[in-house]
Amino acid sequence: MSKSTKIIIGIVVVVIIILLAVTSGKKADAGPIKIGLIAPLTGDASAYGEPVRKGVEIATSEINEKGGIDGRFLEVVYEDGKCSNKDATSAAQKLINIDKVKVIVGMICSGELLSAAPVAESAKVILLGQGSSPDITNAGDYTFRSFPSDIVVSSAMLEHMSKNNVKTVALLSGSTAFTTALKKDFESKIKDTSIKIVASEDYNDSTKDYRSILQKIKLANPDAILLNTQTGADGGRAAQQARDLGITSQFYTAYFSGPEFVGLGKAVEGTLVVDAPDLGSDNQRANEFLAKSKAKYGTEATYPFFSANAYDQVYLVADIFNRVGSSDSEKIKEALYKTKDFKGISGTFGFDQNGDVVGIGMRVMRVVGGKLVPVQ
Repeated sequence: MSKSTKIIIGIVVVVIIILLAVTSGKKADAGPIKIGLIAPLTGDASAYGEPVRKGVEIATSEINEKGGIDGRFLEVVYEDGKCSNKDATSAAQKLINIDKVKVIVGMICSGELLSAAPVAESAKVILLGQGSSPDITNAGDYTFRSFPSDIVVSSAMLEHMSKNNVKTVALLSGSTAFTTALKKDFESKIKDTSIKIVASEDYNDSTKDYRSILQKIKLANPDAILLNTQTGADGGRAAQQARDLGITSQFYTAYFSGPEFVGLGKAVEGTLVVDAPDLGSDNQRANEFLAKSKAKYGTEATYPFFSANAYDQVYLVADIFNRVGSSDSEKIKEALYKTKDFKGISGTFGFDQNGDVVGIGMRVMRVVGGKLVPVQ
């Protein structure tokens, strides 16, 4: 074999190697882009998780119908966090180590987001949740949330109580990350008011019969009771049992705007609910989303803000993928920190230096005739 022949063969081999490498790279990038979702899809907390899942499904479907992200479809891997620290940790480990996702959305329960955070931080995977515990502020550099902190909730409740001559309050609190953090923040802020806590009763989250601890609260005869439960179903049970015991105190809650609480009738009538913002009847994009949700699932959307905010999470992630790619967590993280005015259907929002949302607040509502009406 001549020297020139050897040179030609060598060049051909190099070209083949390059072509194989390019082809292999294209094949690796030709598949779907996976993101994870952790949310409570079973149990009482699924009242929150199902709207989140539906919002994510609708957004993903729309994005893929438009061609996906740089020609690649978006694929969501769903995991049931069950509003449980243990299950959320396992879900995060599976999504990161097996499914190899770079971004996880959902996590409407604070415990889910806080439990997934150490796993994600170690793996440098982005979390974008809706958990409201103040502890999430310091959960890690890769943890973001598109929902306000509960520090807003305590302030709104106490402001309303002060303006409405509430002198004494009792707390009925669960033991989840959300309820524990809300209780802590409420107890801290009430020191700056003239309102007194006359009873504070905690319960195990498997509890469904609250009557023994409600009897203690009844003896204290508070003007108001904070139903600090993880779910609207638990809050509704506690409200019904309190009324059955003859307790007439004004109820306060946070986020229980679904039918499992608001639809309970006389037991919850007049309850003050600090809730996420209304999507707004003049919000055309939100109206289109809600109409699409009803057409797809056959019912009106429950917890519409949670669903819309999850929808926004997916669109925000897709927008960032289009700009910086989907494989580099550092670039995705920096793009999230730089987000200041993302125009979602749940509001125009961004993130501060801690990954906390900026631009979305709260509102105070009252249960009247099975519906929530604004409190002026």
